[in-house]
Amino acid sequence: MLHSEDFSKVNAYLGNISMNASMRDYGYDKNYSSLYPLVGRNYPDGSFSEIPYEKGFQLLYYIETLIGKDDMQKLLRLHINNHA
Repeated sequence: MLHSEDFSKVNAYLGNISMNASMRDYGYDKNYSSLYPLVGRNYPDGSFSEIPYEKGFQLLYYIETLIGKDDMQKLLRLHINNHA
């Protein structure tokens, strides 16, 4: 383990605060606040933020809380092996 579980929880909390601030700035119902922002003809750098990363992390963490750490590791290994 790279960091302790407490460190990870604090980091997740701070990431959530930062994500919510970015979503408030973009607008909660706007494209750039989504997990998969569609840039279209807009300047791509304008869409870059931590929002998709934090939303993805929160989804994976939520799944881990439902199935447990060991089963999450198995699921991730299976996914990686199937898509390598």
